Amino acid sequence: MNKNLKKVISAVAALALSASSFVALAANYPDVDSSASYKQAVDELSALNVINGYEDGTFQPDKLVTRAEFSKMVITALGSAELAQAEAAAGIDTQFSDVKGDHWAAGFVTAAVSNSIINGMGDGTFAPDANVTYAQAMKMLVCAAGYEQWSLDRGGWPDGYMYWGNQVKIGNGVKDVTNDTEITRAQVAQMIDNVLTAPVCVNTQKYTYDQYGNKYPELQAKDGYGVDYQSILIKNHDVYKVKGTVTATNKSTGGSVKVDEVQFKIQNARNWLDQEDQISKTNDNAVEIKAAIGNSGADEYLKKYVEALVKETDDDEYEILSVALAGQNEEVTLKADDFDYENSNYTAGDYVDAGKLYFYNSGKTTSYKINADTELYVNGALYDGDFNDGVAKFVNDNNASDITLVDVPGDNNATDGIYDLVMVDYYATAVVDVVDTADEDMPTINFLAADVDANELGAWDIELDNDDISYTFTKDGNEIAAADLAQYDVLSIKFDINKNIDESSFYDVTVASKVEEGKYSLYNSKDDEYTVNGTVYKTVSTADALEQGVTYSLYIDAFGRIAYTEELAASKKIAILDSIYDVRGGEAYDVKLIFTDGTSETYELKTSGTSVATSPEVQNAEAIVFDDAGNKKAPQDRVVEYTINSSKEVTIKKTLNPVTNEDAAGVVVEGEYRANQNRIGSFKISADTTAFVNASDPKDITATSIDALTDGGYYEAYFFDKSSSDSIYRFVMITTGTGAATASTRVAVYQKTLYTENESGDSVDAYQVLVNGEEKTINLESGVDADDTLVEGDAIIYDTNASNEVTKVTKLYTNSAMLASYDDVWAAAVTDTSALINAAYVQSLTGKDPANLYFGAIVGRGTNSIEIGDVTGAVTDLRDTNDISYADDVVIYVVDYNKRSGERVSVSSASAVAKVTVPKDAMTDNQNIINWNGVEGKNAVPSSPRMALVKTVDKNATDIVVIIPKK
Repeated sequence: MNKNLKKVISAVAALALSASSFVALAANYPDVDSSASYKQAVDELSALNVINGYEDGTFQPDKLVTRAEFSKMVITALGSAELAQAEAAAGIDTQFSDVKGDHWAAGFVTAAVSNSIINGMGDGTFAPDANVTYAQAMKMLVCAAGYEQWSLDRGGWPDGYMYWGNQVKIGNGVKDVTNDTEITRAQVAQMIDNVLTAPVCVNTQKYTYDQYGNKYPELQAKDGYGVDYQSILIKNHDVYKVKGTVTATNKSTGGSVKVDEVQFKIQNARNWLDQEDQISKTNDNAVEIKAAIGNSGADEYLKKYVEALVKETDDDEYEILSVALAGQNEEVTLKADDFDYENSNYTAGDYVDAGKLYFYNSGKTTSYKINADTELYVNGALYDGDFNDGVAKFVNDNNASDITLVDVPGDNNATDGIYDLVMVDYYATAVVDVVDTADEDMPTINFLAADVDANELGAWDIELDNDDISYTFTKDGNEIAAADLAQYDVLSIKFDINKNIDESSFYDVTVASKVEEGKYSLYNSKDDEYTVNGTVYKTVSTADALEQGVTYSLYIDAFGRIAYTEELAASKKIAILDSIYDVRGGEAYDVKLIFTDGTSETYELKTSGTSVATSPEVQNAEAIVFDDAGNKKAPQDRVVEYTINSSKEVTIKKTLNPVTNEDAAGVVVEGEYRANQNRIGSFKISADTTAFVNASDPKDITATSIDALTDGGYYEAYFFDKSSSDSIYRFVMITTGTGAATASTRVAVYQKTLYTENESGDSVDAYQVLVNGEEKTINLESGVDADDTLVEGDAIIYDTNASNEVTKVTKLYTNSAMLASYDDVWAAAVTDTSALINAAYVQSLTGKDPANLYFGAIVGRGTNSIEIGDVTGAVTDLRDTNDISYADDVVIYVVDYNKRSGERVSVSSASAVAKVTVPKDAMTDNQNIINWNGVEGKNAVPSSPRMALVKTVDKNATDIVVIIPKK
């Protein structure tokens, strides 16, 4: 191409340039350090697809390069890779005996010969697998740039080539080599990158003649001195290497610049083709363009002076392929935690020379000058408020991480030691609860915790199909999808701080999932730092304060700060302080503790001071146990947190107060227990982490469990120790309560009555029943007598109190004597079920789902269903049969009155539910109606009668009692 800069300036003025179709590849090799001298060369060649990494993502900079590999790199750098691959596909042998047509590099070797880049080892071979040496590489690159003739004139191999290679700076940056040094991939990258911008030597198509009439072409170096500047980069790739500044991004303009573009001011473009109109090394002739950023990351270099590869497309548009800081920058990156807010003279311009920002690290303070024109950029956006307010809000804040101070080069591309930009990375913090991916185009993130900023997002909708908003989620250095987030992931969210967070045009999210378990050993209140397992952690506002002695799961953000805490189960030691005793004449005091498992133990109270009797520990314990009148306080007022040392001495750390809400304390709660929500009233409890005691009798406090609570039952209770992480109460003291039957209450089958003692030693009656498919003995509440009308096989539902004692029994058979009578039970099954069962009671039960009770002949059975005859007088209409599916936890009991007493009731399976054999004479109306009285004699009764009592919840059978009457 031969386009001058006037055309470029004209194009810039006339067009709003958009992203080109050229796709640049980002170089992000883990084994290429950001400070490596060859890093820029690797990035640029990767962006041009001249070199690539390996399948494992590495670059392997120290690996040696073979001559065949080097040939491929040179031909690719010349833009002839496709032609070489076409040559290779033809399978034609090269001129070298050791590079046949089937060699992987044959096409590249042939292309290198055609371009006069190589001529082999002089013996007809090329030695493709030999490692290339520095001199060999220099010779090939000198030839690729067009300097072979001049090199021959200078003495040829190797000195002539080395001379011209050094003249055009192909060897710049390659250290510690001699002509025979076998060179590495890093060194090769540096040499090829150098040759791309070296001025090429071309044939001017003019000739000179010597005295003998021999004709010689006139060669010319296109070095920009009196001639146009031209290089392989420009000539073969339409790419220019320029220096300049990224002046605006999507983030800095609040979205007016496109997400995939930047504004870029070209300040030094000596190699931009036309020497006459070239941009000078000063800013006088600077030109600003819009350019697509591709994968270059150019938007992260706002206001930085950089060297960039800029590609001009056939549509006169531009893309930045790669970018690297230029040597003129002076910048320093610091930690927000090290900012000395109190001592900094951060009011820019208030001082004779400049204001100063102070940072304290590793025992010393360092100051950095700023001036009245210093700008504050937060997350790439120029803060549009007062500079001083911005520093206070964003720099002196735990939600800031890195702070970069930039001394921007002036018109002479020199810095003055005063920092012109303060660039801050500021984050909103949130902890993931659930990610709803029902809408693929807009997953929704719900938070467990969020700081003031992130809380404004509410349930955060990720609008993937909105081109005006950009999202990036990065975890462990790799980009992930929002749908890949998991519960407890900690999000550090960068956004446009000049807008409400929910109106930002970009969200750059760093994701962390590190979890640490332990309790803190040290706390620094000044800096709000906890030492856990030997590591010091700061906290962010999403984390609750840690309590001493409590073990937590700590969820750590990407910057090593505690973002969320979850108290581990049983991390606190809680008990009821029952008594305090003076032993040995005031020389020691013992305390009796009742633990959450119902056991008790007496320990010596650890005291301080010279007088044990008047020690604060004794005074405190006595104040916990007794009121002012000397009476023992109620159990709910004696709940304490304690520790026991190796000498078996107890320390009472504090009294735990029961709560009903955030403002009231000590008030008993009366509420319904809802098993499906794990709540009593509005208070969350857990089978895994909540300890329960029954204190209905203060003289006899016993342990109980969540299993003792009846779903739908009402209880009076006190709640202690609310977890800050999941709002579950860790300790519940139940004082009174009854278990009311609900829709989900299971049917029990009575077996027999027993006589026993309860935990208080009182004689009580007990029932042996089958419930939920298991045999269980349940005590009756003291004062409640056993129902002597119950018979083996009765189906019942019972209520309990807080101690899981039976307070009430409701029979589901209104006349259980009928069950043993073959004729009576059959008559009820086919004529009038209401004479036998208490269906109205079951239907009256409160609960989430409707409950119903059915009784009748089993006229059909499937693998997962049962059919009960719908009786109307003596007629069962099969067209309206109750076809009932089994619930997942269905339990089937069989009561067989043909067996002797004590053996009649058993738990069985679906296979035991045999259906009734209906006599043919009883079938009428096309086999759909059974008229049980339609035949006479024994044929009127089925030969294998089976009846069933079925309780359903929401139309699914939960309990089935199969009745086999005595024949």
